[in-house]
Amino acid sequence: MPDWNDPQLLDAQSVAFQRMTLVFIGICLYDFASSIPFDWKLVASTEVQRSLLGRSVKWVYLICRYCSIATCAEFAALVCARGNIHCTALIKMINSTARIGVICGTTLLFVRVCAIWEWNKKIVGLYIAACLANLALSVRSTIDVQSHLEDRPTGPICSISAAELDAWSTFLSVVSDIVLLLLLFAGLWRWSGLRGARIFQLIRDQGLVSLTVAIGLQIPMATLLFLNYNEYMNMYFTTLNSMLIPMVTTYCYRSLISFAKESVMYTDELSHPQTLHLPRVPRGFRMSVHTSEGENI
Repeated sequence: MPDWNDPQLLDAQSVAFQRMTLVFIGICLYDFASSIPFDWKLVASTEVQRSLLGRSVKWVYLICRYCSIATCAEFAALVCARGNIHCTALIKMINSTARIGVICGTTLLFVRVCAIWEWNKKIVGLYIAACLANLALSVRSTIDVQSHLEDRPTGPICSISAAELDAWSTFLSVVSDIVLLLLLFAGLWRWSGLRGARIFQLIRDQGLVSLTVAIGLQIPMATLLFLNYNEYMNMYFTTLNSMLIPMVTTYCYRSLISFAKESVMYTDELSHPQTLHLPRVPRGFRMSVHTSEGENI
């Protein structure tokens, strides 16, 4: 069993953490830059043509996006800044924007699941309770977290002295995401006539593969937080999760709108023969998006 607090091991993990963080910052920045035209069209669209739910989901999406880019900027400051920096303030900012981004990302997934399950009251009630509990734990964690400068081979870096406070909040977030993902797949599977190649095409076209991978990575993250080997083992997956969940859920939102538009064009004009032809929806069950002229959720 290695000594997880050995100075040499901590130095090596510090270097690996900084490199990994910079790689994923680059990925997130690329995703952000490549989808700016979509954001602009979304902001410039006419609000009158959208339902209250559509407008709400739109702003949840935008908050998720810009909290994600703020988190990336703060992580860049964490791993690149040298000299006198206020570590506690920086960590609190990271914790705040990352938590808001993750909660908004999970909410986008929740809305999609509820659209499939006809806004089942049990699902809505359980999610609201879990979301409020997660928000309360996140606020507590943000208030209590402390940090100070440590000397590492790459230079001074802020340490985390209260990462274990995130464990229960992270656990609740992981459970919520896994349950919502299972409900999403169960709802798609219930769809009459949607079997075999069709369901795999739907999963691919709506970005659910990347969503499944990102949620799957949350399991080792929660495990490491509860084991609490050292601050860097805690931060590896926590950092990854705070960037990936907002990125993949917003990607799924964009994919769903594009998929819905193509499906409507197929139905109205028969001009996209390559688009998935959707089967008849059973009574009491509907697709994960309602698309009318000028309105997408």
